[in-house]
Amino acid sequence: LDARVIGFREVDRTLNLSLKPRSFEMLENDAQMILTYLESNGGFMTLNDKSSPDDIKATFGISKGQFKKALGGLMKAGKIKQDQFGTELI
Repeated sequence: LDARVIGFREVDRTLNLSLKPRSFEMLENDAQMILTYLESNGGFMTLNDKSSPDDIKATFGISKGQFKKALGGLMKAGKIKQDQFGTELI
């Protein structure tokens, strides 16, 4: 079981732990998951930043907010492009 310390209370000397990775680590994982999906589907997917939260959750198991952050990072890195039909690898 991996956990990270997110706080310490001096009063009762207890540690607060989190089992979740830090947000930037999750973003990297989400972006890699999207890239892998694109690569295994011919470099294109019908999802984009306008897709429904339910479709995104069903495909990737992440929230629309997480999906949009990951897409934004991939676009800034020049790895993908989007249009009204979906997202594709560059």
